[in-house]
Amino acid sequence: MLSGKAAFLKKSTAETSAAILTEDPRSLTGESDGVPAELDRTIRRCLEKSPDARFQSSSDLAYNLRSISTDQAVPVMTDASPPAERKRNALWITGAFVIAAIAMIGVFFGGGLFDRSTSDIESGDIQSLAVLPLENMTGNPDQLYLVDGIHDALISELASIQALKVTSRTSVIAYRGTTESIPQIAGALNVDAVVEGSVSRDGDRIAVIVQLIDGRTDKHLWHKTFNRNLENVLQLRAEVTRAIADEIRVVVTPQEEAAMATAPVVNPEAYDHYLQGLHILKQNNPERTARAIESFQRSLDIDPGFAPAWGGLAVANFARGMWVGGNEDWRVILPEVERSARRALALDEREVNAHVALGGVDFAFNWRWEEAEQRYRLAIKIDPNHLLARIMLSNLLNWLGRLDEAEFQAREAMRLAPTSAFAVNELVFALQSQGRVDEAWELALRALELDPYFVQSLMFYAPDMVRRGRVEDGLAMADEALRLCPNSSVAVLFAADAYASAGRSERAEELIGELVARSKTEFIPPGDLFRCFLTMGNMPLALDYLEQAYEARDPRMVMTLLMSKVPALAAEPRFQEILRKMDFPEN
Repeated sequence: MLSGKAAFLKKSTAETSAAILTEDPRSLTGESDGVPAELDRTIRRCLEKSPDARFQSSSDLAYNLRSISTDQAVPVMTDASPPAERKRNALWITGAFVIAAIAMIGVFFGGGLFDRSTSDIESGDIQSLAVLPLENMTGNPDQLYLVDGIHDALISELASIQALKVTSRTSVIAYRGTTESIPQIAGALNVDAVVEGSVSRDGDRIAVIVQLIDGRTDKHLWHKTFNRNLENVLQLRAEVTRAIADEIRVVVTPQEEAAMATAPVVNPEAYDHYLQGLHILKQNNPERTARAIESFQRSLDIDPGFAPAWGGLAVANFARGMWVGGNEDWRVILPEVERSARRALALDEREVNAHVALGGVDFAFNWRWEEAEQRYRLAIKIDPNHLLARIMLSNLLNWLGRLDEAEFQAREAMRLAPTSAFAVNELVFALQSQGRVDEAWELALRALELDPYFVQSLMFYAPDMVRRGRVEDGLAMADEALRLCPNSSVAVLFAADAYASAGRSERAEELIGELVARSKTEFIPPGDLFRCFLTMGNMPLALDYLEQAYEARDPRMVMTLLMSKVPALAAEPRFQEILRKMDFPEN
């Protein structure tokens, strides 16, 4: 209808039948047809040989058609047009009416009046699933943060059902745009089923299409379209979760049911800024963290009662205060973290980022070890796939000497995010604490391969690289860390260690001297100055700074436990007194 030509017409009926069964339709994007590429792809998908490769419902087709610009599909026609052009325009208009009719049918069917469901037995066997990255059907690549935000929320909502195992976002994100089959993906992720879907947006109207696919047979088990205004997006994700849980007949506890039933209405603009903040925060560097804080704050300026934005602001400020790439004054940041986190929990006691942030405060600043552990475990109970909660719990358990438990949590973090250098580094730390040095080093090399510019890896492993004989590689890593984070005192300390290990003591002393000089005019954490003077062999001054760090609640103080293995320091009564006051357990 759009081109005025049949898709498979041949000289005879037999040849036409054979073409329908075996041949692909020709492209309609040539000059004679002028069909937009997006519409051509849609038509060709409708004509796929395999039923599973076609659109699975009229609503799928309708939303796909909506994403194609009608400005391209229906050009303006005037009486001055040449006859051939008028003929083609007439065909376009006819096609546009058909598209509109299909879209109307899709909206009617897609509103939930008809669901596609097949074998109940197969659905009931599902105990684990993966939600693949949702397709961005908004027609705007800049809306990816919205699509990813809904994807993250859906994973978190499903993961909150304790009877269901849900693969983490970090594990599934690698399958965006993949050509692997569903059974291949399900096998790699070790799940029974896979959820696929897409997100469309028309102003403040959101449509989410989801389908459940058996991971073993690639059979489509269920399909549904959900439509909501953006202000009801939290209800939408709860509705999707409830529908999937019903379809696979997983047990949902009364508490889980109540949490899904109480999803609040949100301000669309505030939610938009919140999702942008989450999207930016994943970049994990000081500049991005500052931008994420700005986005969360804009969200709260619009809606001060939006709990997730308070939680996002709390965890972003905590990251800012703890970031090893800079020297933020935590004495200013700490009250902001606590205020934001407690405001979030007053609005919603299940706000997981607020629990993680308060756990971080108890761990790094207040040294309340039991309270920190309780916070992290509560966060994991709310969202078992929360990567930062797993990493922070592993870190805490390591410092407390509970090494087997620390390794377990680190491996859980690795399971959630096998391609994350952040997660790999935590397992490296856990293995190092057990004395499994060679095993830890193999993992450290993997972390460097995963992200050659992840500054923590560059800092932490540069001295070891030198000590293992790869001197030039180690010094290059140290210099790169200094280049990426020129204001970081931690980067200076590790670089000095690397140069000292390479026998270039003059350069090491130069780096330390520059850092001490900077402390006269800018904020340098006293815990880092303690390490400076310890390196320089000035024990009395080093201990003076260590006591200052204790009084100031310097978060670097948790690293003093590592220093207890330095014989000269361990023999100092002032050092042992500080360990006692911090209530570190015996290791």
